[in-house]
Amino acid sequence: MVIAASVADAMVAHLRACAPDEGCGLAALRGGEVVGFAPARNVHEAPRTRYAVHPADLLRAADLEDAGDGIVIVHSHPETPARPSVTDVTIAQRTWPDALYVIVSLASDPPDIAAWRLGGAEPERVPVTG
Repeated sequence: MVIAASVADAMVAHLRACAPDEGCGLAALRGGEVVGFAPARNVHEAPRTRYAVHPADLLRAADLEDAGDGIVIVHSHPETPARPSVTDVTIAQRTWPDALYVIVSLASDPPDIAAWRLGGAEPERVPVTG
C-alpha cells in the first residue's frame, strides 16, 4: 500500500489534534494507493482507548468507495504501538472485514504508520510505502 506524504501528513495532523483521545478517519484505496483522506469524529464513550466513527461521517464511505477500489479505516493509538488491539480486530471482523485498516501510533516521533487486514483469523500486516 502506498500512502503519499501529503496524505500521511493530513492523517497525522488530524490524529494529533484528537490526542490524547483516539482519532479516526476514512480514506479510499485506488490501485494500491491511499487517496482522499477524510477526517472523522470519534463518538465512542471512552475515546482515550477506543474509537467509533460518527454515523454521519460514515455516510462519506460510499463516496470514498466510489472514488476507489475499497475503504481504508484510519485510527490512532496515542500511547501504544501501531498494532491492532483485540478490540480493533473484534470490531473490524463485525463491521468492515474487507476494509484495510491504518493505525497511526503517536507514541513515537515521527509517528509510526502501519496497515492491516483484520478480517481473517489473525491480523495480517500490509507493507506501507510512501
